[in-house]
Amino acid sequence: MSAAQPAWYHRFITTIRSRAVYSAAAFAAVCVLVLIGADIRSRPDGNLHIRFLDMEGKNAVLLQTPGGAHILIDGGDMPSRLLTAIGNRLPYHDQQLEMVFATQPDTANIGALPDVLSRYTFGALLTNGQPNLRDTWKSLLTIGGANIQALQMGQRITLSDGVTIEVLHPAFTPELGDSIDASALVLRVNYGDISVLLPGDISNAELSHLAEAGLLAPVTALQVPHPASEHMLDEQIITMLQPQIADRKSTRLNSSHLGIS
Repeated sequence: MSAAQPAWYHRFITTIRSRAVYSAAAFAAVCVLVLIGADIRSRPDGNLHIRFLDMEGKNAVLLQTPGGAHILIDGGDMPSRLLTAIGNRLPYHDQQLEMVFATQPDTANIGALPDVLSRYTFGALLTNGQPNLRDTWKSLLTIGGANIQALQMGQRITLSDGVTIEVLHPAFTPELGDSIDASALVLRVNYGDISVLLPGDISNAELSHLAEAGLLAPVTALQVPHPASEHMLDEQIITMLQPQIADRKSTRLNSSHLGIS
C-alpha cells in the first residue's frame, strides 16, 4: 500500500498524522478492549477441560479444573512444542501450574518438563518416587526441589472445586532397577459424573492386575498407552472401562463403539 499509494490510504495516513493524540488514544482503547475480551474468555467456566496435547505419540495431558487450576501430566520430549501448547491454552497473564505429574522417569515422556518448570511457577511436582540416573530426571528433581512428593496407591488429591485425583498405582515405591513401565503412576480424575483414566505407559500386565483387584471401573475418557505390544489394551479391559472418548494411540481400540479424539 505504501508503494501503490491508493487515495484512501493517503487520506488515512494524513488523518493519523494530523491527529496523533486522538489516533494514539483510539489505538490504546482498542488494545484495552482486546485485552479485556481475552481476559473474559480465559476465565474459568465451571467445566472440567481435559486436553490431550499432540506430542507425536508421547504422553502429555493438560487439565483445567472448573475453578481454573491447571494441572500438567507428563509432557513429551519436545520443550518448544510443549511450551507452545501450554501457552496457547493458558490465559496470557497466567504463569502458574498448580500441579505437575511425572508418571515415570522416562525421558520420552518427561524430557520437556525441565524447560516448562523453569518458565512456569508450580505448586507441586508429583512422581512415583522411582530413582533414575538420567540427566533429564536429575535436572527435573533439582528444579522441583522441596515441592516434590512421591505418590502411591490409595492416595487422593481433592481440590476445592470438587475435582479429585486418585492414585491407582504403584502399590509401593519402585526401586532403581524396577521396570519404569510396570511402576508408572496410574491416575483417575473425577468430577461429578465425569471420570478420566490416565494410565500413562503402564504395561498391559500391570493394568490387568489392577482390573483383577477391582480398581478399574467405567470411565468417561481414557488415555491409551503407546501401541507397543506389551501395552496393547485387551478386549476385557476395554469392556470393563467402557470409555466414551479415548486418546487415539492404539489400533486395538474399536472406533465403532468409542468416540476417538
